[in-house]
Amino acid sequence: MEWSYTYPLEGNFPDGKWMQCAYGAMNEVTLSKKIDDSVTKCKLTYRKGKNPAQHEIQILCQ
Repeated sequence: MEWSYTYPLEGNFPDGKWMQCAYGAMNEVTLSKKIDDSVTKCKLTYRKGKNPAQHEIQILCQ
């Protein structure tokens, strides 16, 4: 099974554009990364992983 979301990132972002992911049953780990201001959209594609709670995630920003 696979699903995807596309997030538009056009417009004004006074603090810059950031990507953030949270991991763990209670979101114990959070990773954040600043992305280039020229990015206008990001598409995230999710697939079920080998283990029940595992997901494979692909992120494509343009």
